[in-house]
Order: sequence, then C-alpha cells, then structure tokens
Amino acid sequence: MTTFPLKRGREIGICLVSSFRIAKVRQAVRAEFIEEHGEFKPPTYTAELGGGPGIVKWEEEHEYTKDNIIEGSEEDQAAWKNHERLEKMLSAKIWAKTAEVYLLRGVMEDLPENDEWIEDQIEDGLNVPESPRERKIHWIKTELLTDSSEMLDLIAAIQGRELEVERAATVAAGMFQRQMG
Repeated sequence: MTTFPLKRGREIGICLVSSFRIAKVRQAVRAEFIEEHGEFKPPTYTAELGGGPGIVKWEEEHEYTKDNIIEGSEEDQAAWKNHERLEKMLSAKIWAKTAEVYLLRGVMEDLPENDEWIEDQIEDGLNVPESPRERKIHWIKTELLTDSSEMLDLIAAIQGRELEVERAATVAAGMFQRQMG
C-alpha cells in the first residue's frame, strides 16, 4: 500500500482510483449541468471568404474566442460573458465532484470507531453530515487534512499512484511483447 504523509505527522494509506470512474463522473456532472442550464456554446460570427477576380465567395460560421470577441457586437460580447460564466461554473462543479471521488475512493482510512470527533465538531458549531458518504468526505476534510493545499497534494499523490500503475502495466506489456518475439 502507498502512503501519504500528512502535515500533522501522520501517514495515511492511499490507493488507485479508476480513471474510467473519474471520466464517467465528469461526464455525469457535465450532463447534469447541461440539463439544468441548457447546452451552451460560444457566440458565433459569419466570415466571408474567397473573392477576387473570378474566385468564388462563400461564408463560414466561426465561434468567437477570447482573442477576437472584442470585435463582436455588444450582444455577442454579452453572450461571451455568459458563456465564460457557465464554463467556470461547470469547471468548478466538475472539480468539486472529482475531488470528492478521489478523497472517498483514494483514501484508505476508515472513520474512527468512536464518535468523539463528531461530538467535538458539534461543540465547535459544525454540522456533521448524516450520510456515510458525506460524513467520510467531511471527516477527511476537517479531521485529516489541514488546508486546501494539503488536499491538492493528496489528490495529486492519488493521481500519481494511478500513473505509476499505468507505467507498470506499460512496462509489463512491453516485456511480454519482447518475450513473445
């Protein structure tokens, strides 16, 4: 088992989280977001191309980018700002959900047997979730980890564990292929 050193001096076990699960979680969050907010795409403009003596002209539709939206109408610029707002909201939701999955599936620590930590948190004015899933995530964030930078380091270590396993599988496959000739 791989361990991760916490800032408080304790080491916790971490394990691989399926990249397939993470991809499915991200797809599910995106689908739910689109269902709630509708499909959103950047505003578009029509460009006239071609031309000149004897050359055919045609039009193509293009999406605005952050580099050329300034050339758009006020309406297009407002649509762009809304598009950016929705992209940021979606990105934040995807990050929050995938972080939860990494913590829940990648941290190999069980909740303490006794409920002292719950009593302490209630005395401190914190709400402790009832759901076992939410309770474990809450415990990891409030009892194991000290701050968001430690959480990011932990998630990076879990992701690094996934890369180690993928590299080992690639090396093993290469060795097998060489042995088979």
